[in-house]
Amino acid sequence: MHAIQEKPIIYVYVKNGLDKDKYVDLLWGIEEEGIPFEVIEEDGADCKQLANQASKASQFSVGIGIDKNHIALHYERLSPYDPLFIIEFNSHALVLRELGETAARLVKKVPFKYVHLH
Repeated sequence: MHAIQEKPIIYVYVKNGLDKDKYVDLLWGIEEEGIPFEVIEEDGADCKQLANQASKASQFSVGIGIDKNHIALHYERLSPYDPLFIIEFNSHALVLRELGETAARLVKKVPFKYVHLH
């Protein structure tokens, strides 16, 4: 696990070797809401573990984990294996963007505007 940095950011922990083009819409969703993020490649772990680790490393307490099958959005106060949302890795670009926006809105403590996540 990486040390917490001074600058508050959302960590996106990604299983090594995954193509960024397949989840870039998620990153755009975070960026559109004006919240900084950092993508870090990790070994082992599934998306739930990655998301939990990312949320613990983030001063925002919000983290995203991506493995070859799923993407999880986690909030540090939740149970380690019970993320807020979990979607399929190959989800439509709109769903990925909405998950990114939801992560950023969780940080900003404003209502979610998702349509396709439920």
